[in-house]
Parts: sequence; structure tokens; C-alpha cells
Amino acid sequence: MHKSTKDIPLKFVDMDGVGRYGQLDLSFTKTEAVGLVSKFMMTKGMQYAPHGHSDWLVVMVISGKLKVSQRNDTEECIYNPGDIYLVEPGDVHTETALEDTVVAIISGPNYKGDVEKAVLRAVDV
Repeated sequence: MHKSTKDIPLKFVDMDGVGRYGQLDLSFTKTEAVGLVSKFMMTKGMQYAPHGHSDWLVVMVISGKLKVSQRNDTEECIYNPGDIYLVEPGDVHTETALEDTVVAIISGPNYKGDVEKAVLRAVDV
């Protein structure tokens, strides 16, 4: 079966003092290789506090600009539309939307998205 995010709108939540956050999840009935396929939208200045994951994630920036910091902000990368990065299991990182940003995420089968929700906060960028 073919599933796509093309015609499915993001579910938005307005978070007081943080910004507007949107999420869309696709599910597969049976697969051993992939845990979660989703699309997220973060408004400028929205930041995931330092967090890690139980399985790998592949993240692709669809629009906007995203800063990813690792190892207590000693390593930092800026990702633009079309850029893809891998988050390894247990890698503690912080993600900050430098502009209104949309990303697509594919995770490994052991990812526990609902359990691992990171704290969202607003920062000056």
C-alpha cells in the first residue's frame, strides 16, 4: 500500500510562549525496519531541549533552517532544505528552528516517540 503525507494536513498545537508546532505521523501495518514516519513543523525560535532516542532517526529538512547542537553545544551544524542528517541511538542533541521549519523523520523500529518526547521551549535566534 502506498501512503503519502502529500494530502494530509499537519495537526497543529499552539504552545503558549513557545510557538506553533505541527505533527503528522504515517503508520505502516507491518514492517520490521521502520518505526515512525512523520513530518514536523516548528516555528522560528522553537527548540527541543537536549534529548536522545532509543533508536536511529533520519531527518530531512523540507523547508526552513535548523540548527543541531551536540555534546553540550560544542558541535553544531546548520541544515537547510534538502539536507539530511542521522541521529544515532543515545546521541544527546538539541534542535533549534532558525526559521519556520518543516522536517520529515524516519526512525528505527525501536523508537518510542511518545515516551521520548523532548521538552519544547522558545529561544532567541
